[in-house]
Amino acid sequence: MLERKEVFFSSSESEETFFSVLGPDAEFEGVLVANGSISIHGCLVGEIETQGCLLLAETSVVKARVLADEVIIAGELQGDVCARQRAELRATARVQGSLHAPSLALADGASLQGRCAAGDCLAEAASAPNVGSS
Repeated sequence: MLERKEVFFSSSESEETFFSVLGPDAEFEGVLVANGSISIHGCLVGEIETQGCLLLAETSVVKARVLADEVIIAGELQGDVCARQRAELRATARVQGSLHAPSLALADGASLQGRCAAGDCLAEAASAPNVGSS
């Protein structure tokens, strides 16, 4: 039987427990939906939706449409991101696409190529269609 593994990620503000983890040697293609936080260290192509935090680690390579409460990016992402609460791009982040979040933190060294809307965009996030719906 599979065991649930917990990965802890510490930030200056809080400690988050990630219940869904895609390891650095893993590849996933499709729609990933979760009610809790997700940590991605490998490759993912498709769509991601979570009611928690999404962490894209430094080793992650992601091509996806993303909808999450909080998005922390330290790896590579190509696609559209909508964070319901906040988005954070760490110094190693490489993002190509659109980014929408009420609160945005961008570290020195982070790369963002595309369209960005930060501030009061909760109405847009709330009206965004669910991932995987037609």
